[in-house]
Formats: sequence, C-alpha cells, structure tokens
Amino acid sequence: MAEDSIDDLSEVKHEIEISVPASEIQRIQNDIRNVHSCVEVQYLYNKLRKMGPWDANDLTIEVFLENDALHSALVAAYGRIFTKGLRRIARKKVPFELRPIHEALLVLRNKRYAHSDSHESIETSFDLDFDGKTIFLNTGLSMTVVLGAPKEWKPLFDWLNGYLFDQLESQLARLSDITGYTWEQKPGPVPSWVDDAD
Repeated sequence: MAEDSIDDLSEVKHEIEISVPASEIQRIQNDIRNVHSCVEVQYLYNKLRKMGPWDANDLTIEVFLENDALHSALVAAYGRIFTKGLRRIARKKVPFELRPIHEALLVLRNKRYAHSDSHESIETSFDLDFDGKTIFLNTGLSMTVVLGAPKEWKPLFDWLNGYLFDQLESQLARLSDITGYTWEQKPGPVPSWVDDAD
C-alpha cells in the first residue's frame, strides 16, 4: 500500500457546493432553539418530579425556594417556544384537550414569573408599627405553591417533544428536496436523566 494512502476512511472529508436559501437555514436554527428549550423543560420537569416526598418538618424555606426556582425556569423555557421568534408555535397547534394546561403555563409565565403583573397565587401584605420616633414596616407574602411536578403537565410536554421532533424532521426532508442531498440529524448520546423520566 502506498505511503500516502488513507487507512481510516472516516478521515476522508468530502467537499460539496450546495445552495440553500438563508430562510431555510434560519428555520433550522429556530427549530434547534425550540428543541433546546424543550429539553430544558423536560429536564426541569424531571427534577421537580424527583422532589419529595416530604414530611411537615421537611418543608423549609429552602424547599419552597428551590421548588419555585425550578417552576420559574420551566415556565420561562416553555414560554419561549410559544412567544418568541419567527418559528414560535401557534396556539392552534396545541391539541385541544391540552390547551387549558398550555394556557395555564403561559399565564404563570406572564403573571407570576416573567413579568411584574399580579397572579392569584401570590398575595402581599404589610402593616406599620410606630414607637413614637420610628415607623417600622412589617411585610408579608403568602403564596399558593404546587410542590414537585404536576402530573397533568406531562402529556403536554410529551406532545411538545414529539411535535418539535417531527417539525425538525420535516425541515430536514425539505432541505433534502432542495439540495438533492439527504439531510439527517446525527444521533447523540441520550442524557442519563432521560432513562428514569417516566
């Protein structure tokens, strides 16, 4: 065999010239962003699902803060898919039976977590004490919380995962038609937390 031959064919790279409209590349980029947000949602949902069970003594402020932080991150990631960008998913794409949950998540995002509007699950209060020289402000906050992962959210997230996968596959098929080359998503390792997500 000649010295300049290549034994490992995996090292051979092919150069091709293809013409793909910028709008098609933008679609792929937006699909990838949506898939990433969906992965965030599933990861956070799985973290919430693993929380608990709790005894009354376990319910410290730290538990409530962690739970609220995970819920906040989850609804923010979910909302990005439906409220941002050129490839946001329209409400009408969400199956009818899942729309109430979808709407509830967007209300949580918009009124409790992402913006400063009021949400029915949070009430603030304060009173004043006066000792003759100083006014003391005593503040209070009461929140309705759902500890862990609401089971009714899972069918919505499962639908979303499948929808985004199909959308990306459809876009790759479209690129295959445009370019004459087969476009496929290269499989990667399955994250360890996916195995026990059901």
